[in-house]
Amino acid sequence: IATLLLIACAAGVHLAIRRRRLSPPVVVETVLLYLLLFSAGLGGLNAFVGHLFFSDRIATGIGWPTGKPFQLEVAIGDGAWGLLGVLCIWLRGRFWLATGLGWSVFLIGAGVVHLRDTWLRGNLAPYNAGMIVPNFLLPALILVFLAFYWRQNREAMRGNLR
Repeated sequence: IATLLLIACAAGVHLAIRRRRLSPPVVVETVLLYLLLFSAGLGGLNAFVGHLFFSDRIATGIGWPTGKPFQLEVAIGDGAWGLLGVLCIWLRGRFWLATGLGWSVFLIGAGVVHLRDTWLRGNLAPYNAGMIVPNFLLPALILVFLAFYWRQNREAMRGNLR
């Protein structure tokens, strides 16, 4: 939820200080930028640091065993998503589509894992049960804004997608 508030505030400030006239395409592009930047970019980099340097604390917070090599794998994956999310500042168009779709699949998959662990094992650890709503809500928002973005830029995005 804090990520959503940060996204809303950053996008709101960005739109408020724009000198150009606001239009639905400008609003969609701005909100989508901050969804990708803060969710995939900063969220991925934050998870990278946590899983790499504080792996036992993160594993405990998830309710999973400590000292396991999965943490390093998760850290590298999160770091890669973080890099892609930050690159969304400079790369647009189909790069946003690929980043948004991939990040959404990752989050939904993580949400299913956390939901399953909560349901089957009763794991109510904060980084497990507490991640279920964001793991489904953020991708839903990203996918909705990607659909609007794609629709607005259909001709420019068409290219080699046949």
